[in-house]
Amino acid sequence: MNIKLIISVTILLLIAVGVLVFFSFFFNTRTTDTGQADSPTPAASAKTDLSSFEPPRCPGDQIFYSLGPALREPEKVCHFSPSSAPDLLLQSLDKFTNMKILILSQQNLSSVPATIFGLPNLTVLDLSNNQLTALPAELNKIDSLEMVIIRNNPISPEELKTMNTTFPNKIIISQ
Repeated sequence: MNIKLIISVTILLLIAVGVLVFFSFFFNTRTTDTGQADSPTPAASAKTDLSSFEPPRCPGDQIFYSLGPALREPEKVCHFSPSSAPDLLLQSLDKFTNMKILILSQQNLSSVPATIFGLPNLTVLDLSNNQLTALPAELNKIDSLEMVIIRNNPISPEELKTMNTTFPNKIIISQ
């Protein structure tokens, strides 16, 4: 009976160690959009551990969905998720200097609007489901920017590898 208990405990310990090793490797490895892992990135030069990412908090958790209300109170805009992004909106983004979260998914963007570079408090930028083939290096000028989401864009695996070195302190989510 004691042997069965010892074997059971040993198996559970081996499983636990295996899970820990898997997650340790997973959070210290970048992946391409093909799902293949690049070589592990040094912790000091690349941010890859999502477990330490703290989503920004917005006062009152208010989310703005259209330009009109946002322009009436630009200082209150912290989280902006427009249903459509006409040129006027893209030209007005730099008015929202307190914005922390900007969601520009499904806007058919082929480039990142330059007005984004004037958002000093931007922490999360979602550019999913657009027509982007690359990200501009100017995104590094936004010191507060921690995460860029670029799922479902026609970005090549080679460009993704370049992004991992161009943006060593940003979390790039491509899957």
